[in-house]
Order: sequence, then structure tokens, then C-alpha cells
Amino acid sequence: MVWYITIYSILMFSVTLLALFLLLYPLLLRPKTKLTVYFILLIASTLIWCVAYAIQISITDFDLQLILVYIQYLGIVSFTPFFLLFILAFTNRDEITTNPIISLIFLPSLLHYLLLITNFSLGHHLFYESVVLVTSTPFNSLDITYGPAFYSHTIYSYSLVLLGVYFLAKTYVLESKLNVLYRKQLSVLLISVIFPLIGNIIRIFKLIPPIAFLDLTPMFFIICYVLFAYALYEIGLLDIVPIARQRVFEEISDGLIVLDQNRRLIDLNRAAQQILFSTTDISKVVRRNILDVLKELSQEINQKMIEEARAGLDRIENDNEEFYSTELEFLQPQQKIQKIYYHLLVTPLKQKNEKLIGFVGIFSDITARKEAERSLQEKSNLQELILKLLSHDLRNHLNVLKGYSELAAETSEIDDLKEFLKAIDIKSDATLQLIEEVTSYLQVDNMLRSQEFESYDLIEIIKRNVRQLQPEFDSKSIKIDLILPTSPAKVLANLAINSVILNLLMNAIKFSPPNGIISIHLEENIPNWRLIISDQGPGIPDTLKAKVFEPFVSFGENAGTGLGLTIARETIHFFLGKIWIEDATPNGAIFRIEIPKF
Repeated sequence: MVWYITIYSILMFSVTLLALFLLLYPLLLRPKTKLTVYFILLIASTLIWCVAYAIQISITDFDLQLILVYIQYLGIVSFTPFFLLFILAFTNRDEITTNPIISLIFLPSLLHYLLLITNFSLGHHLFYESVVLVTSTPFNSLDITYGPAFYSHTIYSYSLVLLGVYFLAKTYVLESKLNVLYRKQLSVLLISVIFPLIGNIIRIFKLIPPIAFLDLTPMFFIICYVLFAYALYEIGLLDIVPIARQRVFEEISDGLIVLDQNRRLIDLNRAAQQILFSTTDISKVVRRNILDVLKELSQEINQKMIEEARAGLDRIENDNEEFYSTELEFLQPQQKIQKIYYHLLVTPLKQKNEKLIGFVGIFSDITARKEAERSLQEKSNLQELILKLLSHDLRNHLNVLKGYSELAAETSEIDDLKEFLKAIDIKSDATLQLIEEVTSYLQVDNMLRSQEFESYDLIEIIKRNVRQLQPEFDSKSIKIDLILPTSPAKVLANLAINSVILNLLMNAIKFSPPNGIISIHLEENIPNWRLIISDQGPGIPDTLKAKVFEPFVSFGENAGTGLGLTIARETIHFFLGKIWIEDATPNGAIFRIEIPKF
């Protein structure tokens, strides 16, 4: 075998050395992720191509050159499938790269390679019609007349390359607007595809006759390798990839934003976009000063907080503070939860020389914590109120009981003794009622949640309570105006619904005058059942109408603890219903309850 060294072979061996370096770097120094493996296989396929071609153009023996063509094609037929798989992994399309799909991608390449290596041995000449050794060129080259299988393979290979370019371009347009580093990686990959593609087109169609003997495709790989080297060392091609960004940056529940040194927004994840710009076109805020953008959202964000954030960033920038932390309140007037609270932590982004190049902000949703704090504060206030109530009312009841007991002990008159004992009995009942209502209120939440939901017929509940209270109705000669549907009025509830209706009827009796009328109407109001209970009592004072369902709000001579209606409201709300009060004509109160039909 005679070696024939030319400038072309020297150039090709230089290309192979660079390819070898690109192969060893991820092979030895990078973790073996799917992306890294595909990159290694991609470079390995080009290395086979380049080494075989470098040797081919350095020897003169025809048969050895033909064998080297077969070896080259091991790299050629595997290059475009590995290119497509690398691009699919890089653009985070793992769902496509299943084993069946990978097999389908490689199958046409394998069939074309089999046609190549059997081209002359079987004599079908489908891949190459003829191959002639040319000695008139700067090195002994092969003049090849291509067959239909060659063009079939070329079309298939170009299709895989163009499909990879499509995924790169689509990702560049749709997903790289905010991430500068990712955009650079995509740009490098898009540019690197162009040069081998141009070289291959020149070779196949012999567009430059003076160098028609030369295959520029592997030579143009040197440009790709230089670009890959830049991407590996300078912009972390195999370090910061869409997979990591998707899983760490995008899927994290906290909102993340990245600002440059001028406080312009250059990146944010999906959670941050939902927090800050759910109703704003994101393209209109990228590359703008974040504080100016937030100031425009005056309805959602407290302006005082924006100025505090500005001051915090100033301290990081000018006073070298390590972080800035604050709590933000976002208003959502159209939402069920009208206020959302976030904890904002801002830290500086610095180069190795400590030069500030930007900021990272993390938004953590603390609404649940704030609500828990508010609930604890309300419970603390409630406990204080209950203690005051018990201290005041129980002391009054006990003082009255003590007074009547002393009078009963001192009197010798039977009639007076009976009167004192009756008063003691009344006050004892009032004391027990006070304790029972306070206990019921404190336990209402557990009571509602501990009992299973069942189907209840409101008609049966109303009739049962009316029968139970009949002696009270009779004692005041109260007439009952009872109007009920003829068919069952089913609702999904638990036993607490009985207590609510009983409490409302007892209130109506308590405030009704003698010989009054209490109306109890149950009607259908799709999709609910509506219960209306009205009396002819004094009604609710206007000053108390808005507060009548709050704890410890009571009025009138027969005022109780003010907890009965609070328990009723919480119970009805628990059943997904609603309760409200209206004035009756000419006097009295009307309580209306609506509960979903079942």
C-alpha cells in the first residue's frame, strides 16, 4: 500500500483530531445522560466518516479505497439518525425517542447500507452504478456514478436533518425568548448544520467542477467541531440543557425571575408568569425594567411594596447586602381568594470577580400560612371574647342564683319560697343554655366534619320540629302557617341541619308576640330548596342586620349568647347553601335558607 500525503489529507487528519477531542471530552468528563450519549454517538459517527475519508485520499490502491468507502458509510448512515436523536433530546422531546421509534429511524439507514455493501458482490448496482479510479486529480480519487438507492438514502438523510432543523427552529421561536444561554446553544446548533449540508450538496451535484473530486462534507465538519467546542466550554452545551431547565426551572412551584444588572427581566418560569403576568402579554415585559412593569399593574400590586423592593435592590447593588427579603400582597378582585401573599427573596448574581451581573428573585406562596395566622388570631380573639362572656354572664347568673338562694334561706313564707325557687330554676336553665351554646359553637366544626353526609327530607325535618315545639307554640297561642311541597324535598346533609331549623323556629317563637303567626314555607328554587321562616316580632334593628350572623351579636329583652345564628350560618355554608335575613311587612323578620337539591 502506497501512502500519498497531500494538503487535503493533512486537513482531514486535523479534522479527525478535533473530532477525537470532542468525543473524549463528554466521554471522560461528563455524566452519561441521554443527551451526552447521543452527542458522543453523533461525534463518533462523524469521526468514522472523517478517518476513513482521510485514509482513502491518502492511498492509491483501488480495492482499499472501496473498502474505506464501506467504512465511511458506517458513519454516514448513522450520522443523520444520531443527529435527529440528539436534537430530540436537546429540545426535550423524550416522548418521541422510544425504542420502536428509534428502530424505525435506523431501519432505512440499515437497509441502504446493506444495499451498498452488496452493490458489487450481488451485482444489483442499485447504490453505485459504477466506480472508477481517477489518477489525474491531486490524489487518486473515485469517480462514482450514483444509483437509485444512493439518491433514496440521500433524500432520507436530508429528511432527518431537516426534521432536526425544524425542531431546533421551533424551539428557538417558541421557547427560547427568555433564556439567553439556551438561545445561544440553539443558534450554535442551527449554524453548525448549515456547513456540512452545503458541502454535501456541492459534492453530490458537483457544483464546483475544479474540486468535484473532493468530498467537502467531512472537511466542513471542522467548522461544526469549532462551534461545538465553543458551545461545550463557553455556553455549557451539555451542562445547561432544556431537560434541566424544564424540570428544575419550569416545574418548580415557586416563581423564579432573573434580572440583568439593569433590572430588566430576562427570564422567568411558568409559576412566576402566572404570579406576575397572568393577564399580560409576556413579550411586552421581557427586557424591560421589572419595577417599571410592576408599577403599571397598579390594580394587582401594592405600590408601596414596589418602592420597598426598589430600595432592597439598591441595598444589594450599593451596600453589598447578600439578599433582600419581603412579603408581597397581590390583589385579585375578580377571584374567590381576593388576596394572595408571597414571600420574595432576592439574591445577587455575581461573576467570579464579584462583579454584579444580575439578580434572582424567588416568589414563595405564603397565602396558606397567612390564612393560618389570621385564623389563629381570630381564634385567639374568639377565646378572649368567650372568656369575657363566660366571666360576665356566668358571674351575673351566679350572683342572681346566690341572691335568690339567700332569700329562700331567710324566708318562712311558702309563697315567697316557691317564687324564689322558680327564679332559681329559670336562672339555672339560662346558665345551662349559656354553657351549651358556647360548647356547641366551639365544637361546630368538628361536629359538621365528623358526621357523614346522607340524604335528608326537609319536609320530615320541619314536621318533626313543629311537633316537638307544639307546646311552645300553644303557650303563646301562636298560629302556624305551614306550606310544604307534596313530594319529598331531598338535600345532602347531616344531623346538623335539624339543629339549624330547630334554632330558627325557637327564635321565631321567642320574638313572636302572643297570638302571632309564624310562617313556614318550603319551595323549590332550582337548583335549590328554599326554606322561609317569618315571624311578626319586632324584627332586626337596621344597625345589626349586617352583623346578626357574627358571634355574640344579640338584641332585645330575650337576648341570648348570640351564637345560635352563627352556628346556623356555618352549618348552612358547610352544606354549600346560604342563609340571609330580610324585613317582614309590616313588622317581624324573615329568614331564608337555600340548600342544593339532592
